[in-house]
Amino acid sequence: MTALPNRTPGPGRRGQFPNVGSWMLNDESVRQTGIARLISDLRAAKVELLSAQCAADRLRMQYSVEDIVSFGEPQALKRAIASAGALCRFFASIDEQMKKSKR
Repeated sequence: MTALPNRTPGPGRRGQFPNVGSWMLNDESVRQTGIARLISDLRAAKVELLSAQCAADRLRMQYSVEDIVSFGEPQALKRAIASAGALCRFFASIDEQMKKSKR
């Protein structure tokens, strides 16, 4: 298992990471906390992605692509397409790393 990279909280995420400078925490407890948070975040993302997939399936089953293009808001469709593309690239990079790890 590889170590988690050291990350600092981004905007709006202050206080969500352990205080690494605390004398009470050792590196292993910080690492275990980070791993637990990662697993929790992955589980939450899995649920959200499944919800998004269900929403897309409902659209796909109820409307033709032609109707979606004709009557959908172009800006909303472009944003949805961009989001889907970003997700695809992100998970493709994870898939590639998983394949490299198996070698």
